[in-house]
Amino acid sequence: MYNNQGVDLLLRARSVKELLKDLIDKTRLSMDLSFYLLLYGDGALAERVLDLEKKIHLLELQLAARTLIAIRSPDDALRGISIYKLGTALDKMANASGDIAKAFKTFRPDFTFGNIYSEGEELIARLNVNIREPAHIDSILERLNVVVDVVALRRGEHWFMEPPTNMYIKRGDVVLVKGSRSAVEAFATAVGASLRESQALPSYVSDYLLELSKTVNIMYSLALATLLTRNRWLADYVMELEEHVDTVLLKFEKTLLASYLGENERAALMFAAFAIEHMADSALEMVFPILEGIDPHSLLLEVLEETKERISVIEMDESDAGLTLSELGYQEKGVLVLAVKRGKKWFIMPPYTGFKVQAGDVLLVKYYEESEEFVEKEEAEEDREEIIEDVWEEEESKKAS
Repeated sequence: MYNNQGVDLLLRARSVKELLKDLIDKTRLSMDLSFYLLLYGDGALAERVLDLEKKIHLLELQLAARTLIAIRSPDDALRGISIYKLGTALDKMANASGDIAKAFKTFRPDFTFGNIYSEGEELIARLNVNIREPAHIDSILERLNVVVDVVALRRGEHWFMEPPTNMYIKRGDVVLVKGSRSAVEAFATAVGASLRESQALPSYVSDYLLELSKTVNIMYSLALATLLTRNRWLADYVMELEEHVDTVLLKFEKTLLASYLGENERAALMFAAFAIEHMADSALEMVFPILEGIDPHSLLLEVLEETKERISVIEMDESDAGLTLSELGYQEKGVLVLAVKRGKKWFIMPPYTGFKVQAGDVLLVKYYEESEEFVEKEEAEEDREEIIEDVWEEEESKKAS
């Protein structure tokens, strides 16, 4: 018999699609904020990460309840495995983000990495706004003709998570943004902020930590892309990256123990590194159904094109042939290339400056919801769905053979 709290949990649960979208968005936010916390050590930011951990845990419970209610047959159960595993993996990622926040609240380390760091083609920055007159975020982006994702805004002691683009910013605000280097640099100049890459931590420590966080971010995006495309080769690559994280973690532990950092700094960084490794494990768990030969639920196609940070495909035509990924101009519009499918061959995270596309190449991309209009111009939604269905059919034929 249900207690009142359990009944209320079920009654308040939304559709599986809505719950999944919210879970994916909040998990990505919790990961971003926890990595920012590694850079800035802001106590108020730690509290926001811990708040998100609680919300994500409740969402995961609601998703599990909804998934179980929908099961009517063995076929339903098989289709629901990918949704259930995705929900539990996202919950574990949020727990790991919370562990980073707890480490910094407990040990209170005294260091900073400056205000930016790079995740491959994507840049993460903390900007101190210094403009004469308040301005709306969307008006600044429209004037610059670029797209950046404003993850959070701090005004005084209050943090606004994922502020709407019609929100104004003013002198004294702090904004956390991510996007291509050129887009972030343009936005920083527009708001009167300087970018610093100075590091208080010795590079032999910080390099390992940045490598861990960068790899986990790539794993997370590729895991979602794996669920979208049902591609075993991508799932295998996620597994390889998880093994890489384990290797880097061992080296980081030895380096950290031999460093001259203070006890609190070493304790916080060690705790954070283990949490990042747990994120890597969770990203691998997201693709377990693919590794076991179980197709993900078709609902994920809709979900991944409606979240705040989206995964989709764009097909190259004759006018694109011969251009490098950099020359396509996608980065400024908030579109990042995760992989390229050429015939039956996949290129994962190809170099932007050296990789030239060919007509017929399918680009697996990550983009922000603000970039939807631009992506629609490149590839209509109906065409994207057809391209993905073609990839599914190819994967099915591989299984059959």
